[in-house]
Amino acid sequence: MPPKIEFPPAAQLEAALNLVNDLGIEKLTARNLAKRMNSSVAPLYRCFRSMNELKYNVMLRVRDMLIEYTRRQYSDHIFLDMVTGIVLFARDFPNLYEALFLKGNEFQDILIQFLESLRDRIPEDEQIPDLSEERRFELMQKMWIFTHGLASLMCAGLLEDRSDDFVIRYLSEAAEAIVSHEIGEEVYHSLFKQEVVA
Repeated sequence: MPPKIEFPPAAQLEAALNLVNDLGIEKLTARNLAKRMNSSVAPLYRCFRSMNELKYNVMLRVRDMLIEYTRRQYSDHIFLDMVTGIVLFARDFPNLYEALFLKGNEFQDILIQFLESLRDRIPEDEQIPDLSEERRFELMQKMWIFTHGLASLMCAGLLEDRSDDFVIRYLSEAAEAIVSHEIGEEVYHSLFKQEVVA
């Protein structure tokens, strides 16, 4: 009897993530994943009880990748870095962004966790005044609406300019209307009229 084929959960998760990145979430099926891993379907279910469970774990990985993008430095301000990271992630990983944000509400709890993590980081930007939790939520929600729109256009390949400079410039302009309303125009100008980090 031939030995059972075993795949470590991490290897299966990585293969599933790469499949979604290459082909989209709708192509993440047991058959497609088995083909990619040069296996039959049966061994795949030893790590995850169902494809839904695997998809959920893939989306958790996508969330973590996205958070890592929002923690990179693109400017002189943490808040602007966070929203810039979202759009650049959509540019670099359009199928992953689409899977998490544009394919219904199957992963809504993961999306909420992600947005809450951004809101909770706002106080880390020392140049933004101390805001109440309610005002932080309003600020994040308003900026998220614009950011998600820009990210969706980037994800769909509908923007000719895909550079970091373009993204930061547009997000800064959106902040003039959104952030200045929440924190005051004078504070806004001290926050967002700055140079992009090389």
